[in-house]
Amino acid sequence: MKINKKNLNNLLKERLKQWEDETIDYDSPALDEVKKYNLEYRKCGKYPYNSDILNYILKLEKVEEDLIKHLKTEIFLSQHDISNDEKEDLKKEMIDNGYIPLTNEIAEKVCNENKKIQLTAMSTMDWLTHSYKDEIFKIKKTGDTYMLLKPRARSRGYYISRFENTFCKIID
Repeated sequence: MKINKKNLNNLLKERLKQWEDETIDYDSPALDEVKKYNLEYRKCGKYPYNSDILNYILKLEKVEEDLIKHLKTEIFLSQHDISNDEKEDLKKEMIDNGYIPLTNEIAEKVCNENKKIQLTAMSTMDWLTHSYKDEIFKIKKTGDTYMLLKPRARSRGYYISRFENTFCKIID
């Protein structure tokens, strides 16, 4: 991975000016160089804590003291960029494998046609994370929201809104 040899200090100064002019914000992408350093650091197999990535970059680059705070912001942004890239890659992979994203429109269609779905998703609640891989559910409407229920269940289920990276295949 080739990192631009333009001085990181100059890039950070330019970027800081953009922040001060309010032409960019926290929804903006990170500096490519910082993102590349982040990806390079992740190759070592350690969890990418922001502070560890900062130390990694500071070992490789001589960053001016007054730009370190902004470098931390760029690292934060790069973490989001990489996370979004991973989500997009997962979405593409799932669609290539015949899955569709589970939306309220799909849930309504499945519910109205009295069909079931084969679900692949992740559910995160406080300290608990649970993955579902090709599990069968039926969908029931409760008020304004939809619930996933095991095929023989009548009442206990899961709110669709509690899931992340939710993909399904409609089955009979």
